Amino acid sequence: MRIISGKLKKSKIISSGKLKLRPTSYRAKEMIFSTLESLLIKENTSFSGSNVLDGFCGTGSLGIETISRGAKFVTFIDNSEKSLRITKKNCKNLNILSQCNFYKLDLTKKVKISKKFDIFFLDAPYIKTISNHVISNLVFCKLINTGSIGVVETFKKEDISEDSFVSLMKIKKNGNSKFSFIKIN
Repeated sequence: MRIISGKLKKSKIISSGKLKLRPTSYRAKEMIFSTLESLLIKENTSFSGSNVLDGFCGTGSLGIETISRGAKFVTFIDNSEKSLRITKKNCKNLNILSQCNFYKLDLTKKVKISKKFDIFFLDAPYIKTISNHVISNLVFCKLINTGSIGVVETFKKEDISEDSFVSLMKIKKNGNSKFSFIKIN
């Protein structure tokens, strides 16, 4: 895997090895960031200076990509110590540790972190269908700013619910994956 754009473009990222992860493909990552950048422009914002959450971070690929594109800070969360170790190693190899925090947490439970996020990525295991619960939990715990934009990757049959605090901006599909681009109201 490689970073696709920005100051770290073409830098290698260590993959998961023996972990049972579902890394976001290069093609899907290009689609995610192309769509996200166009939505950020429409919202009159950008990656520059933003605080980003990479939830269910796996190897950290999405969060690292945002640093490459100008994000100020990324918080990586996963409930797997092995995933966090890989993510830390990737960040260390790219000399970006000063822009990162790492937490071993379960995002389905109450979470206390001092940061609030402008952009977030959630890529929960497909078999759990927990994405709507996690979004609600992040809003309830006041971890996501009003106006934040998120990218939620789910199995193609799982839908993200719109309600008083979540607006669906766009949906894209790639193979068995669905990418819901949402805004927090």
